[in-house]
Amino acid sequence: MKEHFDNIEDFILNPEFKSWVIEPTPESNEFWQIWLKNHPKQKETFLIAKELVQNIEFKEFKATDEVKDKVLNSVLRNSGSKNTPSNFRKHKAPGKLLFKIAASLVLIVSIYFLIESYNLTNTGSPVVVKSLIYKENPAGRKSQIFLPDGSMVWLNSASSIEYVANFSGDKRIVKLKGEAYFNVVKDGERPFIVESGEMSVTALGTAFNVKAFEEDNAAKVVLVEGKVKVERPTAQSKAQEAAFLDPGEFLLYNKRDKKSIKGKADINATMAWKNGVILFERASFTEVISKLERWYGVSFKIQNERKKGVWDYSSEFDNQSLDNVLKSLSYTKNFEYQIHKDTVKIKF
Repeated sequence: MKEHFDNIEDFILNPEFKSWVIEPTPESNEFWQIWLKNHPKQKETFLIAKELVQNIEFKEFKATDEVKDKVLNSVLRNSGSKNTPSNFRKHKAPGKLLFKIAASLVLIVSIYFLIESYNLTNTGSPVVVKSLIYKENPAGRKSQIFLPDGSMVWLNSASSIEYVANFSGDKRIVKLKGEAYFNVVKDGERPFIVESGEMSVTALGTAFNVKAFEEDNAAKVVLVEGKVKVERPTAQSKAQEAAFLDPGEFLLYNKRDKKSIKGKADINATMAWKNGVILFERASFTEVISKLERWYGVSFKIQNERKKGVWDYSSEFDNQSLDNVLKSLSYTKNFEYQIHKDTVKIKF
């Protein structure tokens, strides 16, 4: 395994790095976590390369040469290019690899959506390019995403966001499933809105964390900087009720009874996941297993679960491998474990 990387190109051309980004395993997670810890000065290059590899993942599709030529003509016409499909294929423009990748991303996305539209309609009508962007992290992967307005999103594992390209319109709307930390660029004329299930969070320019996994009974918003408005239905009415948060405050919304609690937040605990720290605070057995499955992209099989006892577990693990976490847990909670690929067996 290569351990020396001089630039972004070294990362994105490395098979092990690409394999880890696309299909992470506990072993590869551990390797790259250790690598990043030993090379802190290359963190920015590392994250940019990771984002590029993620963006190059596209669904495969089949299309005839006729369809491809029509689509390519449409893309080139929309871009103002004088090339034709034939000379476009022959042309090899000079330039750095990053420029080629960026150009390819735009072209591939446009071609993909155009072909999909053409195959669905096949009417010969003008093709409309879809503008919806969708980013998803499977369990075991976290990513940093740059939005069209310059805002930044740290997307947790088993989470996704969806937004319109270029944020066209008078609002910047992001739909979230799971958990994400947002650092929002100020724009007084276009509010930034995060929609997650029944809840929405509105900000003009701020930093906040939203945790709203579909399977969880509650959703939580924590404000780090600025000011946000949180809207959600109440037990008395389906109409949206607004609550405003100041820095350092949280709002916890119970999806079942529609009740909300507002209070003082633990910012360090909220930011832990973003910094690679797994934090447990009086967690039950189910909560511990659920968090580990999301974090490392594994599934657990439990034997003799009735012997597990009552868990009220508190601890933190700073950029640790799954094996190290389980070693500590097994010592404290008295169980045996085995890790085989993406499956963990626990026996009490």
